[in-house]
Amino acid sequence: MTKKSDVVAIKDAEKAEILNKGRGQKYKSDIIMPPRTLADRYAKLLFWALIPMSLFVWLFLTLGALPLAMFWQLYVRLCVERPTDRDTSWAFVFMCVITAPYAAFLYAFASFWWWAVFFVVMFASLPVALLRIVFLCEGGKIINNFRLIAPFSAFNHFSYMMVARAYLGQMDRQGLWEFFFGKWFQGSFAITASVVPLFKYCYSTNPLLFTLSEVRINQWTPPFESMPKDEVIHNLRQLVSREIHDLDSRGRIDKGLFAACYPYGRSLGKEPDSVIGIQYTERSKIVMFTKTIFSTPDYHTPYHAPGKNCRSETGATGIYDVRLHFFSFHVLTGYVEVNYTPDKRIEHPMFIITAADSLEAMTIYQSVNDLFGYYMPEVMDFIFKYDDETPMMSSWGCGLC
Repeated sequence: MTKKSDVVAIKDAEKAEILNKGRGQKYKSDIIMPPRTLADRYAKLLFWALIPMSLFVWLFLTLGALPLAMFWQLYVRLCVERPTDRDTSWAFVFMCVITAPYAAFLYAFASFWWWAVFFVVMFASLPVALLRIVFLCEGGKIINNFRLIAPFSAFNHFSYMMVARAYLGQMDRQGLWEFFFGKWFQGSFAITASVVPLFKYCYSTNPLLFTLSEVRINQWTPPFESMPKDEVIHNLRQLVSREIHDLDSRGRIDKGLFAACYPYGRSLGKEPDSVIGIQYTERSKIVMFTKTIFSTPDYHTPYHAPGKNCRSETGATGIYDVRLHFFSFHVLTGYVEVNYTPDKRIEHPMFIITAADSLEAMTIYQSVNDLFGYYMPEVMDFIFKYDDETPMMSSWGCGLC
């Protein structure tokens, strides 16, 4: 019988060999950098014209949301045990009840600004669209743009409890100060609502200024030769979906290039639960929201390849199905997966609807590709180090959530 110490030694040796190879991952990218066009310059003009108002929105949301965040932080310190996969306690329900009205006010304000940016940018883009139709005969391209966006035009359905879990998990990973202000105020939680819509509708996914297309990228970890598939998937889900981590894991996550909290649903990953997730990027200090579904063996959508629960040609087993909707609090629009591959890797394929003829849009997308490429060795490092012998569990439950 193989001793646990021998298994640990094999894992440590394998991890050291992989990490000593440098970045230790591979890419696949359809990104081609186009030249800067007049449409890019016009989009930049719109972007900077909206910046002054966005700074006011940032200040209002930062000052408005900070007391709410401090209240929730106090709750985590006093009422939540470490680790907790999913908090379903009566105390959590009570906190949601008393904070929901104020949180709804902040959400309404953020949503109003998001919609205002969308309508202002689209209205300002109409003259360019008319010029494209009349002089360049590109009416068909504009119609095709809206056809590409249509599958991602649904609104995210969520409850306040669902958002609160993601909010608590991500804030605990980064710490209150970093989550709100970044290091030198270069980013914050409030930038999600104040500045991200400018990037999204001016550059990334403007159907009137640019020609949209599906641009694919993918990143892989090195293979997990000595670790069983179920253990790899379990550890990855604990990294991403555990609501409150132990202090050691929390510290390692906080030091990473990227962190996400796609909190467990009712079934703790056994069913295709749909949740609101939060992403945090160390370099930009920006928080963004996603719709995330836990992929299970019997979970299939129109996106998936026949006989598989994932779309990627190189994937074998889906782990997460991530939707970035056109009207969601995220800079990108499209479909993303996290899969386990036949050659024992974790992959992160992205199928993003974006402006392939925009230099700024492709620069944003390339930064995302670089980020996840560099992040893959960190994912592997965490999975190797994660040693959780306790079963997945919720805190003492109320039975309502």
